[in-house]
Amino acid sequence: MRSPSRLLGITVLMTVFVAATVAATALHRQWPAALAGFAARTVCGGVFIAGRPIDEVVQQDLQSLSVAMRLIEISADPDTQRVTATLPIARSRHALYRPERGCTLLPPQEVPEVAVLAGSTRPQREDLLGGAAAALRSERLQPLEVPWPLGAGALPPAQWPDGVNADALNAAIGLAFASGSASSVRPGTESGKSKGTRAVLVALDGQLIAERYAPGFDARTQQLGWSLAKTVFGALAWARFQSQATDLRTPVVDLVSRVPRPRWVGEWKRDGRRAISLDHLFTMFDGLDHSADDAWLMSELPRLLWVVDDAGRFAGQRGLAHAPGEHWRYSSAVTNLLSRVLRDQFASDEDYLAYAGKTLFAPIGALSALFETDGAGNLLGSSYLWASPHDWLRMGQLLLQDGRWGDRTIFPGGWLEYATAYRVEADGRRSPYGAQAWLTGESSALRCGAGEQLPEDGLVATGVWGQILAIFPKRQIVILRLGWSAPAEPAAPCTFLAGVLGALP
Repeated sequence: MRSPSRLLGITVLMTVFVAATVAATALHRQWPAALAGFAARTVCGGVFIAGRPIDEVVQQDLQSLSVAMRLIEISADPDTQRVTATLPIARSRHALYRPERGCTLLPPQEVPEVAVLAGSTRPQREDLLGGAAAALRSERLQPLEVPWPLGAGALPPAQWPDGVNADALNAAIGLAFASGSASSVRPGTESGKSKGTRAVLVALDGQLIAERYAPGFDARTQQLGWSLAKTVFGALAWARFQSQATDLRTPVVDLVSRVPRPRWVGEWKRDGRRAISLDHLFTMFDGLDHSADDAWLMSELPRLLWVVDDAGRFAGQRGLAHAPGEHWRYSSAVTNLLSRVLRDQFASDEDYLAYAGKTLFAPIGALSALFETDGAGNLLGSSYLWASPHDWLRMGQLLLQDGRWGDRTIFPGGWLEYATAYRVEADGRRSPYGAQAWLTGESSALRCGAGEQLPEDGLVATGVWGQILAIFPKRQIVILRLGWSAPAEPAAPCTFLAGVLGALP
């Protein structure tokens, strides 16, 4: 006869086994739809937003990731601006390009002929940028002879500030592209094994001092920043709530008020989720039971981004795993829930879709920047922001300057202090995350090794496959790295940043 303790142990093991089997089955079922959705959206953005040749996008952005991607059949219709991705074992997935919302995935069960995207308004891309429409139609970037950020010109090495070590800077930038390549900051032929880097830019004292691009990419090529979007979206959302004098301690359920209200709002009011505040969403101390993080294979992220139609509802339907405010967990689902809450702060969806362009992008000349939406019309603030390298750097410079741009105030000061403040979990551990951005004062945030010391006042946005947008206010430095580095991941973010910082005053 087995002892009670042994029976208990067997029961626990069986429970874990069953739970793991159920989770694996769910993941298995979602992967065909997710893979096809990822492929359709990726090719749609690469072709209809960035303007790259379809064969190049398929080869470099899909087939480079996995042999399995070669099983996906891709077709693009330039007349309807639609991309279709088909797997032998799943329904075809369709992504439609629209000027106001980028490439939007249709739900797996729908086909383009009968699908209608949520939202009744259809503003054109120019409408979203207000007074910048003429500039957008004529030219994406200002003349090269005008220095960045007002124009597109980089500061010549002869005019670099004192204290810049040109050789060390060239070496750090070169190593971001390929091992052993450290000869120049200008575009050129790489030597050694490619790391998938497509752009590296460095700004010092508000001036672009170095830039380098992979073959086929330049300062005009719009690139997807993945989770870099979180930091930009966080500042954008914070600015809107500040303009309304909204207390960030306000419960989320009190901020989603447009009719009809989502069903999850009523459910939250009946349990502990009613205590989740706006601040909890900004800082990811919400306590919701989710796993939409960057651990792709074993998380809900593929379903969130490439299967479900409404990312805000997906997050809102989650129960509590921890009391709000006690436990930090990184999750793209929470950022998209914040986006859904932000949507209700506008009288119409047209105003919501136009807000980023008119409030932030156009005033700083970031004319290429575009947030994409899910099928329900919510901005995918977690992951889908496209912009040229120069415009990504402009956004970083604006964040460093805490909303100031020349003699203009783009958003009220105070965001930088809020975003870089440390929060403490219930067990006393300090979170490595501020408000939608990582904090360099915590070495665990960026995998810093021995001898890699970053300034403690830094704020870093990172994205899958090596995206980095880092700002260091005291040293007035902005560093950008964009790329597509899977499966050959680049060096850890801390290694790259420490190398560049070591060459600057």
